[in-house]
Formats: sequence, structure tokens, C-alpha cells
Amino acid sequence: MSAMPLASFSVCTYNQKEFIRDAVRGALAQTYSPLEILIYDDCSTDGTFEIVQEEVARYNGPNKIIARRNDKNLGSRLNHLATMHESTGEFILLADGDDVSHPDRTKRTVEAFLNKGVSVVTCNGIFVDATGRNALKFWRDPNGPFDATIEELALQGSNAWTFGPGLGLSREMVSLFGLPPPGFESGDLILPFWGSLLNGCEFVAEPLVKYRVHDGNNCVGRRVERSTGKEKAVQEERQWYLHAAIALWEIDQLQAFVTAHPERAALRDRILPLLYTQVITLSQKWVGVRQMLDQYGSKFVSRDGTK
Repeated sequence: MSAMPLASFSVCTYNQKEFIRDAVRGALAQTYSPLEILIYDDCSTDGTFEIVQEEVARYNGPNKIIARRNDKNLGSRLNHLATMHESTGEFILLADGDDVSHPDRTKRTVEAFLNKGVSVVTCNGIFVDATGRNALKFWRDPNGPFDATIEELALQGSNAWTFGPGLGLSREMVSLFGLPPPGFESGDLILPFWGSLLNGCEFVAEPLVKYRVHDGNNCVGRRVERSTGKEKAVQEERQWYLHAAIALWEIDQLQAFVTAHPERAALRDRILPLLYTQVITLSQKWVGVRQMLDQYGSKFVSRDGTK
């Protein structure tokens, strides 16, 4: 039997002292081997890294552990990029400091990578409250059916693969594409798109991550959920604007990829019309909420803060 490939489990955290202990324990409890575990604290000021050090000091398992605190705050994107640059595994699993991974997450993810030969594997997750004890909902019903096709991703901008807390990436894809460019907050939408262009994606229906829902969640969708009235309209405008920008950018990415890989022309011809349809749909949503905000006298603020 051939040796199993090295995997990297990456935990990025910033000012999450209430949650980081459970997140680190989940990482250290992974059953897969060989495994390296990287825990990067982005210059927290609330004692998060001290808790990381406590948990790592107690670890007596076989895996290599790299735990460090950045000298200055890099932001989520650059912190994740730093862990990817230092990691050496053939597969990289992404985790945040407020979520908890099941001990078999790495094992099941690597199995899917090897069995399916894909570039991205996303495991299912269960949403829990801030305490981590009360379940709210699944990311996708474990019994399916799942909207896990490139067509759904191109048309809607999201599908079962776009669950950031459950993402696993092949080293090949990371080396080829890297991370989404600055200004794009929704890497969980872009990384599966890249994976689809390369070797495809796979969804593991088993919920292997607890995604903690709390006031500190700062993704675009969560900001919309937490808002009401005019503020909700402001957040929705930013959401539709960002997603439309991503769809337009993905059109360019698709064209460039097929230029370099002409054997994938059939994929381009299949999904390009769906991407254009997504842009039109999102633009219509953006116009609708913009008209509402015009009545409030609220100006549009772009991703870079300009009006």
C-alpha cells in the first residue's frame, strides 16, 4: 500500500479568545496522518495567542505543529496566504478560529481528493450558536439532494461547494491560482470556481465542521442577515455589487484559463452564458436596492470606500 500524502491543516485567527480553544483542540484532534498543523494568530490583542500556546503545549501527538503570532495585523486574506506559503502538504484544509472541525475532517477530505481526483473538496457543516452547543441548521441537508454542479455555481454564484469553513484545496490549485485578489471578500465563492476550471470539486455530505454564528461573523451574508431597514438595504447593495464584480472577474478568469488550456473550451462554452446571466440578475437586484436607497438620499459606497 502506498504511503498517504502529507496534508496541511491551517487555522487562522484574530481576537477570538472566546472560541479559539475549541478550534485549536479540533485541529489537534485530527485523526489523519501524516499531517502538519499551522495556527497563525493575526496579532490579536485579546489573549487569543496565549490560549493557542497553552493548547499546543499540551499536545503530545505525532503531528508537526507551527504556531505563531504575526508581528503586525495582516488581515484575513494575507494571514491565510502566509499559512499557505509555509505549509508543505499536498492538500490544504482551511479553518477559522471560531469554528470547530470534527476529528475526521482531514481524513474524509483527503479520501475524497484521492478517490475523485478533484482540486477542491468542501465538507458539509452544521451551524451552531455562539456557545457551540445549540444546532441551528445544516449548510446543506446531509440527505441531499445537493446543488453541487459547475452550472449551479456559474448561474447562482453559490452552491454546496461554497462553504468557506469546510474548504480543502489541492496544492496544485493553490500553486496555480493562489488566493483571490485584494478587495474580494468572498473567497469561498472564488476558490471552488477555480477548482471547477482545473480538476473539479467534490462535496462531502457528512457535516464535519461546526460553524459558529455570532455577532463577530463579518461575511457579507451575515451582515445582511443582521441588518434591518435602511442598513439592510445598504448591506444588500454591497452584496449584489460584490457578487456581480466577482462574476465579471470570473468571466475574465475563464477566458484566460481556456486560452492557456484550449482543451477546456467546451467547459467555457457551457458556463459562459450562465455567468453572463448571473451578472444580469445581480445587476437587476443592485438597481432595485439602489433605487430604494436613492429615496433615502444614501450614496453608493464602492468596495474601496469611494462614492
